[in-house]
Amino acid sequence: MSDEPLPKRMGRPIRKSGEPATNDRILDAAILLFSERGYEGTSMKQIAQAVGLTESAIYRHFKGKEDLLAEIIALTERAATQPISETGKDAGGSSVFRRLFEAPVEAFSADPRALRMCRIFFTECPRNERMRTYLKYAMEEMADVEVRGILEERIKDGAVLPCDTRTIAHLINVVRYQWCYQVAILDRDEAYDVAKNKRDLEPVVEYFERLYSRG
Repeated sequence: MSDEPLPKRMGRPIRKSGEPATNDRILDAAILLFSERGYEGTSMKQIAQAVGLTESAIYRHFKGKEDLLAEIIALTERAATQPISETGKDAGGSSVFRRLFEAPVEAFSADPRALRMCRIFFTECPRNERMRTYLKYAMEEMADVEVRGILEERIKDGAVLPCDTRTIAHLINVVRYQWCYQVAILDRDEAYDVAKNKRDLEPVVEYFERLYSRG
């Protein structure tokens, strides 16, 4: 029996257990770079370098930057369709208004990628019709319908006073939209601080609670 070493296995390296798939690593790098340098200011070569791959290897997974941006849009659309978890009063006694305003604060904290994708949408939508159309739909239609439905449920169970839910839902989303722009664009150079962001929203929460919460 020969004692000669077996030839090394050729081909792609085996992915270690728990290691993100290559597609996910490339997408994460693109999200980070697009959010920091902008879409036009980022090259496929820079994305490849961030992942530790050759540029040609990147093209085996994505056709180009347009393909990556399309995947980011699709990822945002999937995330945005996840319903807000709201059951009137949670274990800590939070009102529906606190949950509605703090939901994006907690979402950005739980997944830093979500904040970066929000930044990409705000910076790129003036030049990208699909992003602009989706952002308008998500913020002006889909979000209003969802929040209005939550408010109507809370009116039925007595947690919220009868009110014009269409108008109140829209006002809530205007404030949430403005807050997202604030942290994603205006405060982009500041470290994301969950406690500070909740404190900043506290006057708004208290205003809606004072006017519309029962008891």
